[in-house]
Amino acid sequence: MTNNLIQIEAVFVEKLNEEVILEFESEIWNEIFELEKEKENRNGTGDTKILKEKTLDFRKRFSGLVLAVVGDSESFVPRPWNATAFTADLIDTLKKVKESWLIYRGKDIGISSFIYNAFEEDIRTNGTLATKLIAVKPKDEKILRKPNQQKLTTTGQSKASKNQLSFKLPSMNDKDWFNIGLIELLKCLSEKTTPLLSFITENEDSKQYHNELPMEIPVLLVVAEGDIETIHQVESSVESNIPVLLVKGSGKAADLLVENLTSRY
Repeated sequence: MTNNLIQIEAVFVEKLNEEVILEFESEIWNEIFELEKEKENRNGTGDTKILKEKTLDFRKRFSGLVLAVVGDSESFVPRPWNATAFTADLIDTLKKVKESWLIYRGKDIGISSFIYNAFEEDIRTNGTLATKLIAVKPKDEKILRKPNQQKLTTTGQSKASKNQLSFKLPSMNDKDWFNIGLIELLKCLSEKTTPLLSFITENEDSKQYHNELPMEIPVLLVVAEGDIETIHQVESSVESNIPVLLVKGSGKAADLLVENLTSRY
């Protein structure tokens, strides 16, 4: 049995003046952005064979599904709910996709702890899971990596400034900067493409070419439990055309939103 069970990367969110800064650890940054930069640099050089091969290698690694689970809060849950069934269904859904990402808050309490413990147990029992856990945290909050947790890559201090995206804060939204950073990350991922189908064709001179039918990355915000901050995240997600799944019965903000929606329709 391996001692390094879970692979976790991190995206750190920081408010700087009137901007929100997202700082990526290098593994995620390379998978999302480096290929696009290389494609721009190679554009018009005629070196399409190398580019095409690298593109295919890259897309085999890129996610076919991104789930972002929100709802961590330190307040009391008024009634128990079946969090075990929730995490089991979550893992089962992710297993049906060849490569997937699960974005969460990375805390050691609440929904984050349910997710971490469930993934750890599933990997211990069933072996490797092709899902990358990505913790999205404020920059001044260290990522809690347990002793048995594997980290694939480290972004050095001298290189960290290159792995950043910045977004202008909307007016009157100064207090909501972390939620804005999370939603901007989801928007960024939803604009990427992954192959729906990959196939090889052969032309008249018997040369083979790789072809792909692309689709936009499916991105979904999943809400369980939650507080007022979670409601803001849902609002921002809907405004950004990112679909939201509310876990009915998990209590707190999730149930409040469900009851509000069902009473209106």
